[in-house]
Amino acid sequence: MISKTLGDAGGNHFRRSVASIYAVKENLKPTHLGSSALLEIDGHRILLTAAHIIDEHVKTNLYVAAGGKLMPLTGDFFVSQKLRGRALDHFDVAFTKLSSELIEAFGDVFVPERALCDTVGREPGRLFTAIGFPNSKNKDFDSKKLAVRAQDYSFTSVHKEVPWLSKKLTGAGEYHLQLMYDKRVRRESGVIDNAFYPRGLSGGLVVDCGRPSQVFLSPRPLAPTPMLAGMTIELKQRRLIAIRMDVILPNIRRELAKVQ
Repeated sequence: MISKTLGDAGGNHFRRSVASIYAVKENLKPTHLGSSALLEIDGHRILLTAAHIIDEHVKTNLYVAAGGKLMPLTGDFFVSQKLRGRALDHFDVAFTKLSSELIEAFGDVFVPERALCDTVGREPGRLFTAIGFPNSKNKDFDSKKLAVRAQDYSFTSVHKEVPWLSKKLTGAGEYHLQLMYDKRVRRESGVIDNAFYPRGLSGGLVVDCGRPSQVFLSPRPLAPTPMLAGMTIELKQRRLIAIRMDVILPNIRRELAKVQ
């Protein structure tokens, strides 16, 4: 119960700061591609997502859901290099400074810098909540009005490193979180059901919800403050892989400094 409470708190704290990204072709039929995060860093309001989503821009127009409507996602993106192809790019990071039009459309939903983890803990028992927009839940749209009713999804799990998987990741896994993801989940009613397949969660947020023991050991029954710990990039061997925020941040700051 404590784990669920911490996970729900973490998800609710950042839910508004995740946006869905769509491909819109000439027939104006939107196809959901993935998720993105809305952050404020060094005074800039940016959209952060997975680079493999932005790669789709070469063959289609990209739109982002803001206020229930699809708006063009344009501008220059910083995209991590894919020296051996995107499938082997385990950074998989892309971001852009948003236009004033998009900033106004999103409103006051940007994650402030004080909520970004500059040191991400990965000790056993630490809970993380992943938030994003699965493709399977985001098929409803109005092609005439380019309007969508995006449905997010979140789940809470623990980081549990798989040694052989870490060896395949950049930095031997030190730059990543590996969240256990089961195909079957227990609903609040107690019923065991199929979990949503997480395709589409790429680019979404991963929130550090702390450890349940922090609640029990605290002199007052206060839950840890949720912090933004990373961004989801892929699913491998029942592990949802996320790049850590303390790895992403220095790269974002370096690129932003070039355009100030």
